Amino acid sequence: MQGIGQWTKYKNSFQPFRIGSLELKNRIVMAPMTRSFSPGGVPASNVADYYVRRAKDEVGLIVSEGTVVNRPALQMMRTFRTSTAKATQRMEGRD
Repeated sequence: MQGIGQWTKYKNSFQPFRIGSLELKNRIVMAPMTRSFSPGGVPASNVADYYVRRAKDEVGLIVSEGTVVNRPALQMMRTFRTSTAKATQRMEGRD
């Protein structure tokens, strides 16, 4: 088992970082992971609570989940996802 010294190569990850006008507390970035916490595309208080908990853990940058602005686009996206999944299954011989 390696000691704490193995982490010294990551020390810059915990230092402040600036890119353009964006200044981050550290270089730790959390990808969107709420996995559709917003039924109907409308975030509720549970989504805000989720991100607040992550921010308290001092993540430098949090990328939130995407949302849909136009409802017809949402239906088109669902149709595309379903048809893509079916095409993938057919290509893999699982239809």
